[in-house]
Amino acid sequence: MQYINETDTNSFMASLKKDEHVADERDFAIVSFARQYSASRAVLMRYPFFKRKFSTTWSVPEGCRPIAQGMLVVQERYVTAASFYHVIEYLHNDLYFELNEDVLDDFNVTLQVIATADMLGLADLCQTCVCHLYGLLTPKLVMDAILFVQEAGSRKAVANVKAYTTYFLLQALFRLPDEVLADLPLPIIIETIVSDDCAIPSEYDRYTLLRDLAVAHLCPDDPTVAGLRAYLTDASDDDNDVRGAVSRAFMGLALDHMEPTELDAIAEDAIINGADIDAAFRAKAIIATGGAIEGGAPMRRTFLFDKLDLLTPGQQEALPPVAFAGSLFQPAVTFTRAGQLGLTLTRVDPASSPTPTHLTHAAAHRVDADISIPGGIHGFWRLKASQPFTFGASDGSVGLSGEPAPAIGKVVVDRKLLEGWLFNGSLVVNVTLRHRGYSM
Repeated sequence: MQYINETDTNSFMASLKKDEHVADERDFAIVSFARQYSASRAVLMRYPFFKRKFSTTWSVPEGCRPIAQGMLVVQERYVTAASFYHVIEYLHNDLYFELNEDVLDDFNVTLQVIATADMLGLADLCQTCVCHLYGLLTPKLVMDAILFVQEAGSRKAVANVKAYTTYFLLQALFRLPDEVLADLPLPIIIETIVSDDCAIPSEYDRYTLLRDLAVAHLCPDDPTVAGLRAYLTDASDDDNDVRGAVSRAFMGLALDHMEPTELDAIAEDAIINGADIDAAFRAKAIIATGGAIEGGAPMRRTFLFDKLDLLTPGQQEALPPVAFAGSLFQPAVTFTRAGQLGLTLTRVDPASSPTPTHLTHAAAHRVDADISIPGGIHGFWRLKASQPFTFGASDGSVGLSGEPAPAIGKVVVDRKLLEGWLFNGSLVVNVTLRHRGYSM
């Protein structure tokens, strides 16, 4: 997906600048939706959709007087009489939506304008409206966007709306109200939960969210964990596709990066195979003694920085550290005097933790870490460290007596780009940690 920045938009507007005299000559009428839309033939001829109309259904034999009106039968879903009027007016005045800002403040009207612009082949208007649509998305409107994607066909603009809605769900799923989650289609929920870009604080939170939503959607007669167990083991009905998707989602969880108390709770639910839970306990024991787990799953954590607007140059927002492989890693964002944001992951001495911890000198474990900002409404690409940071190498092991400074991994973002990275005013940062064994 291509993001249209301010320069691109200005260039686009300049390229469509109409001659005011010509635009005022509304010498043609489009008949559609049982009403007439006044238009300028010269303006319409600039667009391939209408140019084809004038050479086919609206054409006349050579030498005959041009027709004064043309019939347009619209069967596209979501294209309405109102949205068609707005787009026709936009064709004659490229500042139409700027002069009528309230038009696109209605979420459903914006969807209709997108569908209409897409039907007429106005890709730039589509993209502008889709970007605007993202700013209007709220939990209560997510289902409207999903229905649009499901019902509006396979046009490119629909794919763009789907991409933006997907990004919204990835960042908001864990915080959506229960009544919204109850309305979301289960396949979309599963696809979002299992994504590495889903902003869920921990793997155990991923498990509990998947469990609770599966119970709510699949077990109306027995909305309990026992009911879910019975559903997953029952092969007597035709719901095998959904059952298989839910089972695969549970099997894809990274159990070896959950705490022992969390694994005990999962074992009590008895949804996940007991052998897999036992393997996770063994993996934690191997890590605790300095071993590396062959093929072990990485630990994913999502952090939300919500005080960035309060920072002045030189100040930092630091979040509580997270424990992994015998170490503590603390994420932080610093607003530098150069106008940049430094995203850091610092390996700290367990003894310096503000909260009690059982960790000791196991901090010499080798750990690779990736820092990334998922998505961004500028096109679903991802800012990442140019290479993974290795903590616990010979020049970076910390937590041991005598180490002068912590090892730090850093990614820098220009503060001017901040608005594009924010989600509901907060910066979402993903961290992936991989255990590589003991550093000797």
